[in-house]
Amino acid sequence: MSSSVIWWKSKFALLHKVLLFGYFLTMPAYAHLMLAQKGTINFVEEAAFMVVSVPVSAFRGIDDDDDGQLSRVEFDNHQLEIRTQFISKVKLLSDEKSVPLQLLLVDISPSDNSKVTIANQIIVLGRFDIHSKLIDSDQMKNQSEKLKFEYSLFGIGSDERQQDFTMTRNKESQWIRFTPEQIIQEVMPSFWAIVLQHVKQGLAHVLQGIDHLLFLVLVLSVRFSIRAIAIVLSFFTVGHAISMVAVVFFSFPVNPSAVEPAIAATIVGIGLLDRLIENRKVPMSLMTRSAIVFSCALIHGLGFASGLSVLNLDLTGKIISLVCFNAGIELGQLFVAFAFVSLLSHFQKSGASRKINFSVNYWPHFSIGLGSLLFVHRIFSI
Repeated sequence: MSSSVIWWKSKFALLHKVLLFGYFLTMPAYAHLMLAQKGTINFVEEAAFMVVSVPVSAFRGIDDDDDGQLSRVEFDNHQLEIRTQFISKVKLLSDEKSVPLQLLLVDISPSDNSKVTIANQIIVLGRFDIHSKLIDSDQMKNQSEKLKFEYSLFGIGSDERQQDFTMTRNKESQWIRFTPEQIIQEVMPSFWAIVLQHVKQGLAHVLQGIDHLLFLVLVLSVRFSIRAIAIVLSFFTVGHAISMVAVVFFSFPVNPSAVEPAIAATIVGIGLLDRLIENRKVPMSLMTRSAIVFSCALIHGLGFASGLSVLNLDLTGKIISLVCFNAGIELGQLFVAFAFVSLLSHFQKSGASRKINFSVNYWPHFSIGLGSLLFVHRIFSI
């Protein structure tokens, strides 16, 4: 190889690194647009560039006045602790070994995007140096299939116990959700691994969400026939599926500060409606109840879709995430319905009809009370 060719290759490699560094430096402006507990990792040649928003309460010993927020003075005094804690809890792993994290930058993000330097989120930017020799895209793909990402930096608030990441490489994209129970996940896994991941996340969204469980059992508690349960669940499925499609594919605006109290309000509303019908002794037709459930499901669907709407996925990624996430939600609903019907069947076979009547009569009262508490809590948490 001639010396001129070697010279040009070295200059090209230097220019390439300069461009990548410039790309990294342009990210702070974008970083302040990051939503809470959201992050992105972009694989570019031999590096992975990361931007993530982390709640202040996830870091220990930096909030000097314990007000749940970070002032500019507190931030300046504890930048070293922030970097140290972040590096210890956020890792890109290759063959179980940590990939070096370089060019770590941190800043605070005001809670209301104002100029006041009080923040409840910390923005972190970093560059993982995967391997300088992996400049071929095929090599990069083979290497990234072996990569795992570890994230264990969670806040203390109930809404700060999960972290979403969107990972991109060329035209591929992946959505990952981390929880305290799931802190290590594979980067760019196989298609079926992605499907299973989204199904599990949808299933967990139902089974771990007290509001969705409460609403579902409240809906099921009025009619016990399998046919009636199947019809009501079908209307609920169609309702929240429409909302999810509207949000994910048509960018229907979602304001979590309005949606979350509205979901709690649907629980209170259904409970009050059941008590009104019981007091007046006027039965409601199955189709009327299904229509009401459908209307409420539109609101619940906005809650389901809120986590998907902010993810930077391509069309294929959106379709996969929506279909599989929705499938997980349906599995969760079917599990709850099966458990509910099995419990009622057990009571009936054991001659405990009085227990069934007691549950039917007093469950709406319990739902109204708990739903009201959720509503008030979410209103004051805004």
